[in-house]
Amino acid sequence: MRSIVLLATLLLTTLSQALTNSTPLQDLAFQSNVFIGSEALDTDGSSVMGYCNATFISAQVLVTAAHCIAESLALSKDLLHVEIGAYKFVARKSDGKVVNIGYAPIIKKDVSAHFIVSKALQKKLAINGPSAQIPPSEDIGIIVLNDKLELDANFVFANVIPRKIWSDLKTRLGSAQFSIVSINYFDTTSMDYKRSASLNKFSLSYGGWLESQSTSRVEEGDSGSPLFVHYQNHTYLAAVVKGLATNIFSSWDVLPALSTKACDIAHENNIATEFSDLFCK
Repeated sequence: MRSIVLLATLLLTTLSQALTNSTPLQDLAFQSNVFIGSEALDTDGSSVMGYCNATFISAQVLVTAAHCIAESLALSKDLLHVEIGAYKFVARKSDGKVVNIGYAPIIKKDVSAHFIVSKALQKKLAINGPSAQIPPSEDIGIIVLNDKLELDANFVFANVIPRKIWSDLKTRLGSAQFSIVSINYFDTTSMDYKRSASLNKFSLSYGGWLESQSTSRVEEGDSGSPLFVHYQNHTYLAAVVKGLATNIFSSWDVLPALSTKACDIAHENNIATEFSDLFCK
């Protein structure tokens, strides 16, 4: 999650590339990945907008990291800022050649929403407020918009990986293709804000989340980004980005897996069947 006051200032001062060893992603098959903002607390206790990524799995439901919405939940705020964009192309005046001018928002909406996290995390937030620590096992958040967002008829929603397929995939991780998709206006040096990075070194922890030490790494601002897996000719939403973990020996990226956990969160919060069915396949 990234909290900001002056976006322009940060764009001028950042030097790194979001999603290191990544490439611009212009494929509309992954347009479900969007940029979101919700109310959070700055280090001095003032209210700011915190920014993350999220993924549409229907016109009314998104998936993100729990820490991206936990502060809004603790503060009893229900406003969500959503930006849906695409790469833009224009005809160059000098020779008529069509060129890419970068990623930009097409739709910007402020909508009311219901933020949902696990019951265990809700208890922590009730006791500790926005400062509650969120372990990887609980860092999955569901956002249900109070009204459906009007999206293009051809909009491509992500499919959460079915539990049976995830169970099969866990035994043969090496045969699957994992890639993170992220929109990050912060840690970048170009207009290629939407990017994709493949994972080539990862493992499944005992706690059930993925840990990556791939040549591609996440940056601040990539929180909540989707991890897609291409497996048996299908592409599924498998996990979300939590961020960097480290000890004195090493560092790694943490990606909480959606299978089973997202379904559990949906059921324990008694969300409507039409929504819970999106997770409980």
